[in-house]
Amino acid sequence: MTGFHLAPNLGTAREFTLYDSEKNTIELVHPPSGTIGVMIPHFLKKLGIQTVVVHTLDAAVLHQLTELSIEIIYGEDGEVESLVDRI
Repeated sequence: MTGFHLAPNLGTAREFTLYDSEKNTIELVHPPSGTIGVMIPHFLKKLGIQTVVVHTLDAAVLHQLTELSIEIIYGEDGEVESLVDRI
């Protein structure tokens, strides 16, 4: 997955890189068409996501993630592969 970078804002991301720490695998997924903003946390929850790594997000998305008990690692930036190694 070299070359993939964290989106500037979670609510506007068009694709997501999923890291499975138990299997040590990385997978790229795309949300259904039209899934933006506060719909993103629900999409991620349906995938079984427990933690998100974000650069920034708006208050509504933050609220939805919190309501869905999805942990947030905030203020990160950079290439996905290096973030996985670091975090």
